[in-house]
Amino acid sequence: TDLYAVSLRTSFISAALLMSTHTGTVVAEDTLFFAEPEICPKDVIDIPQILLDAYGSDTSSQEIVLESDQIESPDGNSLMLTGNAQVIQGSQAIFGQSITYDKESFSLNAEDDVTLITPTGDKLSMDRLNLEMETMIGDADSVSFQLAERESTNKKRNLHDSGGFRFGTENDGLKASIFADIETDKEEEETKIGIAEVRADMRGEAETLFFEGQTRQRLKDVALTSCPAGNDAVFLKASEIVLDHETGVGIGTNMSVRFFGVPVFYFPKASFPINDERKTGFLFPSIGSQDTNGTIIEIPYYVNIAPNKDASINLKYMSERGVHLRGEYRYLGENYDGILRGAFLPDDELFGDDRSAWSYIHNH
Repeated sequence: TDLYAVSLRTSFISAALLMSTHTGTVVAEDTLFFAEPEICPKDVIDIPQILLDAYGSDTSSQEIVLESDQIESPDGNSLMLTGNAQVIQGSQAIFGQSITYDKESFSLNAEDDVTLITPTGDKLSMDRLNLEMETMIGDADSVSFQLAERESTNKKRNLHDSGGFRFGTENDGLKASIFADIETDKEEEETKIGIAEVRADMRGEAETLFFEGQTRQRLKDVALTSCPAGNDAVFLKASEIVLDHETGVGIGTNMSVRFFGVPVFYFPKASFPINDERKTGFLFPSIGSQDTNGTIIEIPYYVNIAPNKDASINLKYMSERGVHLRGEYRYLGENYDGILRGAFLPDDELFGDDRSAWSYIHNH
């Protein structure tokens, strides 16, 4: 089976943006491929302050605190917590109405209104949880989740889409992309303890979730989106999705991309980024309409050439004008940066001729 590379993480919201008008009318006057934070803001995950204060600490070295309305120890090794039960270790916690904790294996079984908050800030609610706390191996049923933002492990000076990178639009021509320098200072690499808030990068639901270590999760019968709560315009639906947070890649099987519940693309198997690391592949298409251009379908493709070089190709079909091709190449050096752009619309049906444009900017 072919494995398609689909860069969906940063572009789930592009189709949602087309629908975000006060009247609900579909518009596409200013289609963005990387939506601005104010257009599609990330939800703040509701995490108790005691866990936020411990965020970034070594959870394994912290003591385990158990509390509940009633605690029993039928065999001396296991503890049965009933009523407002909680197990807290550093920035990790399990809440539920019924928790059975095994002191020897550091494992637990929880039922009835269960919530798990991981050391990285993920928040998962479920009907049932079986988990080894030290290894983070276990499983859960009927799960709804919010997965916290995770940064790339690549700390070199890099091209970075700082929330504003986009292709040019019909109204403003080919605008310059935004560059941001990512430079690591050794002092900044020191782990900070405590954080004010954690924001969700993705959310969704799964029939079953398997914890396969500290950095890997496997979800069955799953729906996944990067849109905030209440916005289900664009989401992934798959029979299985594996999230590997160490590599920053998710792999979906029998995966479809759905626009307002309607399947618009299907992939037998596809990979997509789950952190801020860039990945070569198709971005999510944009669909809309304009008075001048008619029905619009845009299919962008992103190429991650190197940490300091990337390119993008965008194919845009306009029912009233034809097929518009745009390309962009960016590079970034220690003391310089530059961007080359080009666009071509053959046999423009509106103006009756070929139309093209290009530009090159180099800063030193």
